Amino acid sequence: ISSRYSTYICNSVNKQTHPTRLYPSMSAATSTSSRDPMELAMSAGLPIFRFPETDEEASRAEDVLSKELANLSLAEHEKIIFDLHGIPTTRTGTSSVVGDEEDPQIQSELLQALQEELDVKLSSSKIRADYCSAYKEARFLNPSYVTDSRLCWQFLRANQYCVEAAVEAILAHYEAKKRLFGGGEILAREVHQSDLSSDDIKCLRQGHVQLLPTRDASGRVVTVTNITPEIKSVDQGSLERSMWYFSMATLRDDDDISKHGTVGVIYNLNHGSGIDIGAFESISKLEQCWPQRQLGNHICYNQESLRPLVAGYRLFRQQGRFSLRAHFGKSLDEVHFHLNTFGIPTDESPMGKDYVWSTTFHLEWLERLRKKEDSTQALNGSCDDVITVPRNLDVLFGKTRRARLAAGTQRALHLVAQHYERYVATDSKYDKKCLSNNIVSTIRSSGGRFLRSNQDGCWVSVDDETARHKIAHWFRHMKSIKQPSHHR
Repeated sequence: ISSRYSTYICNSVNKQTHPTRLYPSMSAATSTSSRDPMELAMSAGLPIFRFPETDEEASRAEDVLSKELANLSLAEHEKIIFDLHGIPTTRTGTSSVVGDEEDPQIQSELLQALQEELDVKLSSSKIRADYCSAYKEARFLNPSYVTDSRLCWQFLRANQYCVEAAVEAILAHYEAKKRLFGGGEILAREVHQSDLSSDDIKCLRQGHVQLLPTRDASGRVVTVTNITPEIKSVDQGSLERSMWYFSMATLRDDDDISKHGTVGVIYNLNHGSGIDIGAFESISKLEQCWPQRQLGNHICYNQESLRPLVAGYRLFRQQGRFSLRAHFGKSLDEVHFHLNTFGIPTDESPMGKDYVWSTTFHLEWLERLRKKEDSTQALNGSCDDVITVPRNLDVLFGKTRRARLAAGTQRALHLVAQHYERYVATDSKYDKKCLSNNIVSTIRSSGGRFLRSNQDGCWVSVDDETARHKIAHWFRHMKSIKQPSHHR
């Protein structure tokens, strides 16, 4: 283990002190935009009980935000830019790229330190009893779920491997879960659709928040939100419970979300600007209880009158305040062009050109989750084999446009083209089989998978032999196309 972990290891050995952060140099980056929103609003002479409503108030909000941004360090500025664009970089204390902390030995030590810190919190007389009550209840009911290494590791990832911050998030997670769903056995297990009320399900199926079917250019999952007047009429409890289910289900469904974070897109097109500040604050606090990182947000609007709303959204959003970008466009094409410059795909966005919000993919996703929850066996396989949003390097089987144009499929076809001359130059079946196997190995080693779509429309991983047959099929297909030109 390298020397930069020495402080952490010493703290782990000393039971009287506990590691607060694996990377001390990251403390500035993780404190980005930590100034209280109410304090910022008051310093700008703005009301704290509502969003800005005029251009003059918007200008004051933007001015105080500009001053706050100017106070950030160069490392913090760099981190914001890298997170927004998903740019890989070397570890300097500012990158969100997965690094050495994913090493199994480091992971084991961090998880042990997390449990030790939780034990200290639970036994401390300085901690309010009610602050830990929900966690204690859940741990008593089902300790294997509460102390599950996968869930605990998600909290560590979400808090940039800071043990103390992860502990605070875990305690807040169970308090929020108890407030939304009540006490008892549901505290100590995953929330399923069958646990939601009819109003909760109705809100969930409306798809105010949903996943994009394709990832961004750096391979991160994209969530899309549609702000409409209908949201105001939704019961706040139902909205929060449906959002809880959505967020925790996405984490359960795809571990890449925990590892690499997500990017959010918020549409406010052809709608008014009224947002209840109380509801906004409640959801903002709830978002901090989920073990996931949203590394960038993009709010899109097409009416200049919504400028105060955008300024207020940044002003009252404490987490990720400066990693939010606003995109104004008079047409949807203009808005989507701005998103494309950040590597966010829009071809399959649920926001249609007629500004109608589609829920087709969202409802299919919910149905797949419901079937997985209702059965101990997955659709045509185990639950872990079912994939909702393929990675950028995944090779997709099928004749659909999405499968043909997927980056991973195009890369595989390019590899086939590169090795085509060697393929036709040999008559040995063994040599041809080796060529196909080498391409499969190349794709696997870079993180790519070979996926087929099953009868329910979700992606399932196939074995190496099936993948090899696919590569061999592409070789034969390429030969059938090129062979006539050889005869001529």
